[in-house]
Amino acid sequence: MKLLSKSQKHFHLFTNFHYHHITKLFQLKDKLGLLYEHLIIQAFAISLVSIFIPVYLLSIGFSLQKVLVFLLIEWGIFGALSPVYGRIINRFGLKEVILIRTPLYFVGLYFLFLLRDNIFLREVFYFIPAIIGASGALYTLSIDSIFASEVGNRKQGEKVAKLIALPQLATIVGPFMGGMLSALWGFQILFFAVFILLFISCIPILLIKEHINHPPFKLKIFKKMKGQFKNFLYIVPFGTKTLIEISIIPLVIYLYQENTIYLGSIVSILSIISGLYVLLIGKLTDKYGYAKILRFGGAVTCIIYLTFGYFLQNDSSPFLLFPIAAAMICFLINLPFETYLFKESRKEKSPLEFLAFREFAQFWGRMILLGTLILFNYNLDFAFYLGGFFSGIFILF
Repeated sequence: MKLLSKSQKHFHLFTNFHYHHITKLFQLKDKLGLLYEHLIIQAFAISLVSIFIPVYLLSIGFSLQKVLVFLLIEWGIFGALSPVYGRIINRFGLKEVILIRTPLYFVGLYFLFLLRDNIFLREVFYFIPAIIGASGALYTLSIDSIFASEVGNRKQGEKVAKLIALPQLATIVGPFMGGMLSALWGFQILFFAVFILLFISCIPILLIKEHINHPPFKLKIFKKMKGQFKNFLYIVPFGTKTLIEISIIPLVIYLYQENTIYLGSIVSILSIISGLYVLLIGKLTDKYGYAKILRFGGAVTCIIYLTFGYFLQNDSSPFLLFPIAAAMICFLINLPFETYLFKESRKEKSPLEFLAFREFAQFWGRMILLGTLILFNYNLDFAFYLGGFFSGIFILF
């Protein structure tokens, strides 16, 4: 996938405000293939290990509550400091942000690697998820802000679908291979493989000589929060729902079997289903509009998640069918809502400001989920009841 189309006939789709950014990007259209080489390599590297980080923590003696605290810090730092990340991103180009982000992620994983045998680090582990969260936020805001500047007004759903699907399709075998490596040779070998891939992913970025700017960032949208109240009310439950898909479902699958190969296999299958299915949802979003798809998705997701919670609460084995169902329907909300958010971001003078606001609003949804589970010591089935309720809110969109 190219960040820009190969034909200049699409160039008129961009707004005049972003002309100077898009001009640079268009002049770099041949070299931006290197950016996507980086995206695919790094997506594969992260897919090897990301779902296994909570599993690794459990394997070295962390309680489930401590694992949830780890996730709370990671996603809290990811979203709460989004205005700070916006400022940082605004000062640097795309290449520089990626070259800051990758070593940060490397350092976070390295300290995770040391946790197994270092008693002192186990007592002060809180900085590790903070590093990983900051790294992820810099990367997400950087890529999304440039994509939002470029996406244009035609076939937005399909374009957003490709942004989501291509890195995901590149990571189909990642969870399976990560499960195999950790089961056969241990988590240390898994971490080592990821370290090597992270290093390799930087090579294409180093070959991009030109400077690629981000949109400006001045915190204006945070000073007029009242104007974004409706968006805030929908982004908060969206943050809860997506965290369930990213972290809670893989954790539940592992706790059911306690087998990393099994977990990796299931997640790889889900990646195939969702990675292909999202392209169809993108076309449907362009055909029927994001509002209709979003309302339908809210109703279906609500039913699936509430049912999932019921089966978990009652220890029923058929619940394993529901991750597959969740993979098929998750983008009925994710894709149209992301399309809507990218559209909203282009209404602002800088999409980077709106996208930072998006991450800040998602922070509250994620904290509601993890904070409730931790404070009240709830079982993970409660996460799906909460996710079902929040998904149902999109029926009102």
